[in-house]
Amino acid sequence: MKHHLLVLALASAVSAGAPAVTAPTQPSLEYKKMRISGTTVHIVIAKQNNTLELIIASSAGRGKRRLSSMVSSLERLEKKNVLAATNGGYFDLQTGTPVGTLIYHGKRIIAEYRHRAQIIIDQENISFGYYGTAEQPFFDLLTGGPYLVNNNKNVAITASMEEQFDSYYRKAHPRTAIGKRIDGSVVLLVADGRKHDERGLRLDELANALLAAQCVEAINLDGGGSSTLLLSGEFYGQSGDRNYVQNRPSDDYERPIANGIVVVERKQ
Repeated sequence: MKHHLLVLALASAVSAGAPAVTAPTQPSLEYKKMRISGTTVHIVIAKQNNTLELIIASSAGRGKRRLSSMVSSLERLEKKNVLAATNGGYFDLQTGTPVGTLIYHGKRIIAEYRHRAQIIIDQENISFGYYGTAEQPFFDLLTGGPYLVNNNKNVAITASMEEQFDSYYRKAHPRTAIGKRIDGSVVLLVADGRKHDERGLRLDELANALLAAQCVEAINLDGGGSSTLLLSGEFYGQSGDRNYVQNRPSDDYERPIANGIVVVERKQ
């Protein structure tokens, strides 16, 4: 019996030019594309009963690669079947060092206090909160932020209270976010932007899109030129390990990034 596991990964991305299929699905995964506020929004729903795990590209937790490159490494070296992937948390554009605390399999790779919302991953569960440098023995933790949806309410109106720059909150940009439904399903959302026909979303609009996707909790991840969504060629009836960029990166190419969120199929 096949299950899907949501994997957080550090570093890179795959190929563009996806076949013209609007909404492919897998038994435990669904992809939707829609227009919201003059912006194309891409949503992946990893349905309940997924297993969660953090994977990093290097033991030091630093460096940059395209999301497609990291996915290819997971598939080639670790024999994992990746179905979908997005970029993850913030990072230093020069060094690739993640911003905020990062914990991998119980080991604190980065311990840096930032008042930003974080993702906690503990095997089959995912949760969000503020844990600082995370003295608690969490299994996996990634710093994102700001908080967008809490207890089924749009809290982006208070997001400026987190450590962010003001224009990031008030202006429309390409966005990436992760949320959770009440049944435990995980929602990955990527919004296009910075194009003449792609406005982007403000954080309050992003929160409303997540609420429309039935999220009861959600946080923002790195956006702008980092925002990337990949889907496996399996969605298009193809064999092999080719993956396709679904969104329109604002840089017109995949930006090398520090980490990503990956949905991987695993045989039991």
